[in-house]
Amino acid sequence: MFDSIIIGGGPAGLTAAIYLARAKRRVAVVERLFAGGQAGVLSVIENYPGFGRVSGYELIDGMTKQATGFGAEFIAGEAVAIERAADGNYKVKLSDGRVLDGKTVVIASGCKARGLGLAGESELVGAGVSYCATCDGNFFRGRTVAVTGYGERAREAAEYLVKIAAKVYLITQDDIEVDGTEKIEGRVTALSGHPLRAVEVACGEKKTELETSGLFISAGYAPVTHYAEGLAELDERGFAVTDESMRTGADGIYAVGDVRKKELRQIVTATSDGAIAATAIIKYLAKKNRR
Repeated sequence: MFDSIIIGGGPAGLTAAIYLARAKRRVAVVERLFAGGQAGVLSVIENYPGFGRVSGYELIDGMTKQATGFGAEFIAGEAVAIERAADGNYKVKLSDGRVLDGKTVVIASGCKARGLGLAGESELVGAGVSYCATCDGNFFRGRTVAVTGYGERAREAAEYLVKIAAKVYLITQDDIEVDGTEKIEGRVTALSGHPLRAVEVACGEKKTELETSGLFISAGYAPVTHYAEGLAELDERGFAVTDESMRTGADGIYAVGDVRKKELRQIVTATSDGAIAATAIIKYLAKKNRR
């Protein structure tokens, strides 16, 4: 029986694991592929306090080693369901049939950026394609970039980049106008070069190639919370709704990081969530043991 099962090994989940394991709680971190989440694949991080420039791998590797050093257990697997047991604890079912028993559960599985589904898109992440202007915009200072997507996220990305880049194309079929950008009505249909050299834009039958060093895709994010449906409170988009202590509507289930309904999704806010949740869990377990 684990004191806490943390689903997801990104910065939020790892921070929760560090705090809980350091407090001598038995902790399992369930991660489908490798620890780090979206942060782990970033080539350079410049805005994490105290580190200057650090790669995502280095930052996550340090967190993983710290959690392991305190005794956290890492389990390779994919959570597919959470069930409430008769004794009030939880069972986390994995895709391979294994079942983990825990007194509490932390939802830390993050989000998946919605991509364009283009050939070579995933290979260009970190080589010209990005899903976060705030995270990666500074690497394109003084260069030509393009933003594609819709809604407020695309607008915010363009407004941020126009202060950094030499030129910003705003490629959209949405009703968005941003001063300082060159708006092109259409959609991106192809990517060229590695690193990225140009994008193809289609508007009706007409296709145009635009030279650009970076493409920032703002097509939204999809939270990975399907396994918690029916237990944790989720909003209409699937993001977990929590209080200030990261508690969801289900007793003993917490949510941290990008999977939460919140304004800013950054590594520093994710680690904050993890620390807050772990502290709340320690208090919760102490109270539960006194019953």
